[in-house]
Amino acid sequence: GFVCFSFYILDSGDSLKIIVSRDYPELTSNVIINGEGSIYLPILKTVYVKGLTIKELNGILNEAYKEFVKYPEVNSYVISYR
Repeated sequence: GFVCFSFYILDSGDSLKIIVSRDYPELTSNVIINGEGSIYLPILKTVYVKGLTIKELNGILNEAYKEFVKYPEVNSYVISYR
């Protein structure tokens, strides 16, 4: 259910879709968490995400993208689980 999902802990092998902002579709990425627990994103480059929930990831990415994007509205989704 939804509750499990919101507490799901990200780890190597999970595939994510990350939407930074509807105004910047070019920043939308599909990424796989690598063996080191990181993903590679436009502008930010390598971001360590292992051990985070989706909610925590969204918060971190919103903060990080604020330097580059006026109003980031990061939404992350797990496309496929490890």
